[in-house]
Amino acid sequence: MIRTLGGAAAGIAIAIVLMMVVEGVGNQLFPPPAIDLNNPNAPAALPLANQLFPILGRFVATLVGGWFAIKISRLEWTAWVVAVSVLVGELTDYLLGQHQAWVMAAGIIAPILGALIAQKLCRRSTRASA
Repeated sequence: MIRTLGGAAAGIAIAIVLMMVVEGVGNQLFPPPAIDLNNPNAPAALPLANQLFPILGRFVATLVGGWFAIKISRLEWTAWVVAVSVLVGELTDYLLGQHQAWVMAAGIIAPILGALIAQKLCRRSTRASA
């Protein structure tokens, strides 16, 4: 039980850090224009690169965080705990600001794909070591 909780907590912590890092790199490479943060339509007006990096960040965060959660807990379903945590934060973001439909769809698909790939990578490494 402790291993399961520890794996899930570590995976979530890693995911949070990775989301911040990837989005920070995106903002350094493609500085976002000045926007009115009180305007709920502001996220939809961002350039394409500034809309893609958060999606990439959520994918990478779920993939790596899910992989660590599985490796620590030795249970594949802990990758889904990480994915659900990312999705809850993401859906909250979508409720607070107006995003384009494709951004919301891609943002929901990204953590799901990340968790699936994390599971497949862990299955593959388990078979190779057996």
